[in-house]
Amino acid sequence: MTCAAARRAWPAMAAAMPAGRPARRCSGAAFLSLLLAVALLGLGLLATAELWTQSRQREQEAELVRTGTAVREALRRYYVQSPGARRLPKSLEDLLHDARGPVPRRFLRRLPRDPFGGQDLLLLRDAQGGIIGVHSASTRGPLRRQGWPEAAGPLDPRAGSYRHWHFVADLSSNARLSMRRKPVAPGTTAPAAPPAAAEPASAPASAANIPA
Repeated sequence: MTCAAARRAWPAMAAAMPAGRPARRCSGAAFLSLLLAVALLGLGLLATAELWTQSRQREQEAELVRTGTAVREALRRYYVQSPGARRLPKSLEDLLHDARGPVPRRFLRRLPRDPFGGQDLLLLRDAQGGIIGVHSASTRGPLRRQGWPEAAGPLDPRAGSYRHWHFVADLSSNARLSMRRKPVAPGTTAPAAPPAAAEPASAPASAANIPA
């Protein structure tokens, strides 16, 4: 190419050279915007997953309290309604079909399951081998620390895991007496409470006998 031809072609070449630079700058800005959008989407998904996990755990926690309360009351009724000498069941199946009397009775509709994992609840036994309560096998830390129904029993608010929530039957005379009382309509006077039944010769098992 001659010098004259080069001089004539230079304006066109100069005009064409910077044309790609704005395009490259636009591509870089779009890529950064895409990365930012992906990062924000990931943070949103993580927050949603955390909320769902906590919501699911609260449901399982409430189910554990309902199940433990039902077993706790079933054990108390099994003990109080013994046709002869009062005793605790050796198996949870005894709460489904109590054949100690002429008419079989049911204190539970079905065997209780641990909401955390779906396995059987672990058993708490007294010194004689009777079932005095149940608890979960989960080592997860509780979300709720107070405000549970009184019927659930004295759950430890400082428990480090659900495994330490013990649903133990209350076999005291006061517990049996309070369960026999009927609700009183508003504006009426409560009837006098009947005298408590005499305790059996052998004292019932208590939570103190439960192995740690």
